[in-house]
Amino acid sequence: LAWIKRSDVLEMDQTKYTSWLKAKKVILQKEVSKPIPLYFGTQLKFVASAGQTVTAELPDGQKVQLNATDVNVVSKKAPDNMNAILNTARLFLPQSQFGGGTYLWGGTVGKRLDCSGYVQNVFRVNHTFLPRDADQQRLFATPVAQTLDKINELQMGDLVFFSGNRKYATHVGIYIGNHQFIHSSPKGPYEGKKISTLQGGGDYDKFLQGIYFGGGRIGKTLP
Repeated sequence: LAWIKRSDVLEMDQTKYTSWLKAKKVILQKEVSKPIPLYFGTQLKFVASAGQTVTAELPDGQKVQLNATDVNVVSKKAPDNMNAILNTARLFLPQSQFGGGTYLWGGTVGKRLDCSGYVQNVFRVNHTFLPRDADQQRLFATPVAQTLDKINELQMGDLVFFSGNRKYATHVGIYIGNHQFIHSSPKGPYEGKKISTLQGGGDYDKFLQGIYFGGGRIGKTLP
């Protein structure tokens, strides 16, 4: 459970929500400051395009003009380019384009992201839509490398899960190869997006290895 200011939320009825779900959409491929601040990975309703300009609609109905090169039209699909997904994931590391953000529980867009929000955002930018929470993502994925002695089964782009309670996944990251994964965490050498290892490493790496809860391969997208 969490709270949010009512002024930050636009409530809509089922008819409007269904209409929004069915509408054509675009995803921001960069941060935009004008006419209003919009974050990388933000999804907006597509209205029209003309030349190098795309018109999109905010949830309150306000129209915004965006450069066509700053957005991609959403085309939901199973992941077909893991290199693109991993390149997107690395954009959030401290010294990278969208780096500098800290961990924020509940964060799903912008620089301040929680673990599953980070994973969700990275895949969404690449047109693969995942469930919201770590445990939901685990159930959505195809199980692989369920114990650490099988980590050689992992492929780049697989999700890796962790659980302190051994009942359901409480943390998630993206496997990048060489027994390493990238994730968003408030713990470890610093707060935010970082690379950790499933073999050796420091105290935090070994802590995560102790609560490893299996891997999952993403082969589909939410409708």
